[in-house]
Amino acid sequence: MSTPRVLVLQPILPPRAPVDTRVLGIQKWLVEELSALGCETVSTLAKSDLAPELAALPHPSDSMLLGLLRRSGSSHGVVLSFAVEDARPHLTAARLVEAPLRGPLRDVGRWSLDADADHLPSVAHSLLAAIAGALGREARGKTWQESFGVGTREAADNYLTALGCLAAIADGITSTAPERALQAAVWALSGAHVGGGSIDRPAELLRRLVTLLHERGADLGMLQTAVMTAIHGLGEVPASWQRLVTDIGIARSGRAN
Repeated sequence: MSTPRVLVLQPILPPRAPVDTRVLGIQKWLVEELSALGCETVSTLAKSDLAPELAALPHPSDSMLLGLLRRSGSSHGVVLSFAVEDARPHLTAARLVEAPLRGPLRDVGRWSLDADADHLPSVAHSLLAAIAGALGREARGKTWQESFGVGTREAADNYLTALGCLAAIADGITSTAPERALQAAVWALSGAHVGGGSIDRPAELLRRLVTLLHERGADLGMLQTAVMTAIHGLGEVPASWQRLVTDIGIARSGRAN
């Protein structure tokens, strides 16, 4: 089986609609899930010409999309379209396309969706299964709870918010508030813990977020507070956090040094 290289575009939102970090979380989640299934993946985030802030992406024409795929060396592309109602994103459509070596863009799959913000996780999971199947793969989780590593929609909502913030911060989008990102990551972890399921995914997300912010010179006290809050809620320091707590000056007891 050949390895597809998949470009997951920044989600398309209506004109003048603010970019919700949850939709960036869906994009980042799809990238990471497809990568875990053996695909090569790449994603795009558009920055403003005037400042390092996230800019809205217009709906690409087929010729524009074909150019993006060929310039990135991608064989396939994923386009996600959202509507916004009452300041909440709704996933309305998705498209999987293929860029042949010669000739026009080819549709591999089109999906009309109806997902308000409360149902983003379940619809995103179903969409991943459809995209993976079209690429000759099989999604890892049988349910959206398995796919996101959390058991409630509220926890999944926080997980997507934190994951979207992580993607934006990693790409140099300075308008992303680190405090909001950390709060969402801590709440996602707390929700997974209270729900009695595995905390592996939300714990790893918080570790990645704190590590990235520490590398970018974020306020150390803010990072310590987030991690100590999470440790207090869990009642222990996760094994995968041993290096993290040392790096940011927290003792194994969960207290700042």
